[in-house]
Parts: sequence; C-alpha cells; structure tokens
Amino acid sequence: MLNNNQFEQVLQSLLHANTIVLSGEGDASIAAHAQFLKLCRLGTNVKFSFEYDVQLMAVSQLKKGDTLLVISHSGQTSSTFKLVKCAKAQGAAVIAITKYPYSPIGKNADMVLQVAVFVHDIKGNDQAMDLQHTDSVLKM
Repeated sequence: MLNNNQFEQVLQSLLHANTIVLSGEGDASIAAHAQFLKLCRLGTNVKFSFEYDVQLMAVSQLKKGDTLLVISHSGQTSSTFKLVKCAKAQGAAVIAITKYPYSPIGKNADMVLQVAVFVHDIKGNDQAMDLQHTDSVLKM
C-alpha cells in the first residue's frame, strides 16, 4: 500500500530534481516513455531512451540533486539494477516503481512505489492483490 509520506517524498524528489532520467526494460519501457512525454510537456529537464547504452550514459551524468526513476515489474531486471547502482554511486536519488519492494532494485532504491500484483483466479481472471496476502493465496 502506498502511504502519503512515501508519495510526498517521491513527489518532492521529482519536483526538485535538476534532471530526471526515466528507465524501464520491455513492457516497463512503454510506461517510462509515457511518463517521459508527460514530464516533457511540463518543461521538466527529463531524459529517456529505449536503448540501454543511452540510458547508462544519461545515468552516468547524474549527480546529487538529480533523480533516476526506474520501472521494473519484477524488481530484478539486471540492466535496470546496474542503472540503479550507477545512479547511487553518482549521488542521485533513485525512485523504483515495482511490484516487489524487497527485490534487489527495491532494496537499493531510496524510494519505492509499490504497484499491485495480479494473480489468476480459478476462472482465469486477473485479480489485484495486496502483496501481504499473495503468499497465502499462491499456496492454495
């Protein structure tokens, strides 16, 4: 569950960032690109690329006062994890949007926005679940 303090912390990081770099691989790159377009319309200094090498170059230029926002459904995407480690080494803030806040990416981010986990019910329909209840349902 997202609490107001987490949301406020993320919002302040984005509002006060000198530069924001967005990243995601696979399906997550589409969500990152959509956010990139929205931030561009607001006049934010934001960078995004579908190419990993370009993402790495952008992240390597981040410094204190900048923010990396990564989207990773699993929280384990190795290329995204490398970007997180690079941004942290440069002193930038890292925001992760993931299903799994205790994943490698989630644990290394400064701020985590947890999204819903979906499981299939007996009829094959997707059901959104709280992560705290996921283990008991999957054991059924």
